[in-house]
Amino acid sequence: MIRINNKLTLILLLFLLTLSCSQKNEEVSNSINIRKELGFIDKTMQVKSQLKRSFFSENGFCYTQIDLYEDSTFFKRNGCESHLHFSLGKWKIYNNYLILNYTSLDKLNMIVNYSLKGNENPFFVLKILNQNQLPIENFEVIGFRKNVAKKTSLKYGLLLTNKQGVIKLRKTDFDSISICGFKNISNKILTLKYAMFPDTLNMMLLFNCTNFCQMPTYDYYKDSSVYYIQNDKLISVQRKKY
Repeated sequence: MIRINNKLTLILLLFLLTLSCSQKNEEVSNSINIRKELGFIDKTMQVKSQLKRSFFSENGFCYTQIDLYEDSTFFKRNGCESHLHFSLGKWKIYNNYLILNYTSLDKLNMIVNYSLKGNENPFFVLKILNQNQLPIENFEVIGFRKNVAKKTSLKYGLLLTNKQGVIKLRKTDFDSISICGFKNISNKILTLKYAMFPDTLNMMLLFNCTNFCQMPTYDYYKDSSVYYIQNDKLISVQRKKY
């Protein structure tokens, strides 16, 4: 009888331990609303990434590309060397004029979906994909480690996602990590303290490039942009002319 009771006690302890770990993992997953913390509206999205038409122009080291999608959304980007500016919104064509209406920051959500899991692994893995489920490199994260002698938190390392869209770090190397990639978009940085480090954070972004250029800038224009389409090229015009 004693052996049976001991066995039952052991099973009960193992069950409670498993339940406790499961609850901790769920707490980590549910305690952080990634979209809100990073300054975006909390709205589930379905991305229709079928490209309908694309326009590209180049001037020296700078370029502009406008991608039009079947669902009437557009992705516009301007780049000069390592600097990237981009805009999102809705497009329409009227009498051979392309009209772009921009999405304002208060209606912007760049995070299509995300998952935040676990708190038992010694490593934290961040993975970033674009809307076409391709890895995004050069997404910026900064790690901090406390300087015990000075009792201050110092920048320990600039971390960028690799060509697989991944950053993998040992949790004990950092006191906190800051997700900085959206700073020039939503003006928000998400900082995770050591106690809240998950095992994995996966994010799919409303972004059709594969290089985030560390911290790209979001450009919003209250007025529509209007272009005349001529021989598959775009000519910028004033709105009153169409």
